[in-house]
Amino acid sequence: MYKKIVACLLIALLAAAFLPGCKSNREHDHVYGAWEITEAPSCTASGKKTRSCVVCGEKETRDADPLPHDFNTDNICKRCAFELKYNDGLEYTLSADGNSYILSGRGENALTQVVVPFYHDGKPVTEIAEDCFLGSAVTSFQIQNSIKKIGARAFNSCDALESFYMYDSVEEVGNFAFASCTALKSVRLSENLTVLDELFYGCTSLSEAELGSRIIEIKDLSFFGCTALTAIDLPAGLQRLGTMAFSESGILSVGIPSGVTALERGLFLKCPALKRVTLTGNVTQIAGDQFENCPTIEKLIFTSVAKDDWKKMDCAVFWEGENCGNFSLLFKDGKLSLDEAKGDR
Repeated sequence: MYKKIVACLLIALLAAAFLPGCKSNREHDHVYGAWEITEAPSCTASGKKTRSCVVCGEKETRDADPLPHDFNTDNICKRCAFELKYNDGLEYTLSADGNSYILSGRGENALTQVVVPFYHDGKPVTEIAEDCFLGSAVTSFQIQNSIKKIGARAFNSCDALESFYMYDSVEEVGNFAFASCTALKSVRLSENLTVLDELFYGCTSLSEAELGSRIIEIKDLSFFGCTALTAIDLPAGLQRLGTMAFSESGILSVGIPSGVTALERGLFLKCPALKRVTLTGNVTQIAGDQFENCPTIEKLIFTSVAKDDWKKMDCAVFWEGENCGNFSLLFKDGKLSLDEAKGDR
């Protein structure tokens, strides 16, 4: 019997060593690097892409989106001959340099399904103006990969809009662009965005947000009130999470990249389902009101901070507040209960 038990244990150990999966023996939430294309897509077929966790190396593979169509001035794809059917009656303004057009108005029609052309009157459409569809009844909106900028509040309070796909041509999105879109469920953001500025404030149905890998700053209130958002992958290059960025959201757990070394005030304030937060960087500062009204919080994990460094950290009494959970602090070399952590301060 003893030999059988030993044999079973050896088999289990070998299986753990050679089967794919998380290679870290430290508990953590994954923080993934940028996607790499492993099978090239076309404009008519998906490909494959892979990314790896920067903490443990675990790989994830998904379908890569088809390439955007390469349209000519007649809005016909040069590669596959797809002809774009777009809405007539939209309003355009010539850009200051005269080389492109700005989508500046929805026209007289009460449009619910909008397709924007790549070219208008022989010139590319490169921008959606501020407030362009503010408060409209639009349910779907398709841009092309000619768009470089989406203005502030462009889709604010479009309470029937359910999804939005943003091509990598987009380099700038103004503040509150999608705020209070209460039916918005999924969004894919451009790989060339570097800042999110209060984009999804009050988007109560948002459950899937694919962020670009070049984002370095998520500003204050960006995902405030996103009660359906239970998980999000933050890009590995992120450097700042603004005040109350995820306050009153449905986040269950999250991995915070190593470039974020300070948790600003109220980052997870009133997140009633939050269980765990993983900090992968050398965190030096934690502001107050982090976990007030987070009754289910269980663990705050520091993958790069030693237990002795806890005493040196610039921390407000972030564990205090109404209905704050009794959580543990896990460091790279040990663990502290909340009472022990308080005693060390």
